[in-house]
Amino acid sequence: MYGFGENLPTMMRAADCVLCKAGGLIVTEALACGLPLLLVDVLPGQETGNAAHVVASGAGERCDGAIGVLETLCHWLDRGGALLAERTRNARRLGRPRAACDVAELAWTAAGWDPASRTKPPAIDLAKLRQLLGAVERAGGGT
Repeated sequence: MYGFGENLPTMMRAADCVLCKAGGLIVTEALACGLPLLLVDVLPGQETGNAAHVVASGAGERCDGAIGVLETLCHWLDRGGALLAERTRNARRLGRPRAACDVAELAWTAAGWDPASRTKPPAIDLAKLRQLLGAVERAGGGT
């Protein structure tokens, strides 16, 4: 176990998976890195929704205690790591490493319109906006 560290990006790039609680930040960071999750000690509320989303998407599994973690990890590594590779593919598909940039670009475009100019607002990629809003809705409102 590590305390506070400033080298988390380096550690995540070196990892094959992440063992953690289902907090919004660590789940988002792991998925953005394409890392599957072994979720333990999930708290009722937001963490339950986060865990359900990860598990339903095939990007991780909930584990009960240390024995559950070991069993799940052994299962992932069996058959040459086939299930770990599948979980990794799903985590990469589910992760949105550019999400903040995409939102910032949309906000910047929308903010560039001056209603007093009485000109047409700048074109916003509505398909991209709908896709982004759909992803937020499917994730349970951004959790």
